Amino acid sequence: MTKHNIRAAQPVQAREGEPSKGEAMEIDIEITEKQTDALSQVLKRIGYTDIRALSQDDAEAYDAQYALEQIRQSLSKQGYNPR
Repeated sequence: MTKHNIRAAQPVQAREGEPSKGEAMEIDIEITEKQTDALSQVLKRIGYTDIRALSQDDAEAYDAQYALEQIRQSLSKQGYNPR
């Protein structure tokens, strides 16, 4: 099993008028190479409309979209960047 260390590139920035939501956090996951490839594909294909349909409101959807993009970028830096 391949262990991947995923770290957001920068602290989460609050939108204007919102309180700060804190600093970035580090997430460690252990997944197989096949699962990593599949995750990379899903992160490439998922869009705001998909995320919004699963979120309570726009703010949650934007936060989730940002977090998923940070994961996608981290995987890309590790060589998982599907075309």
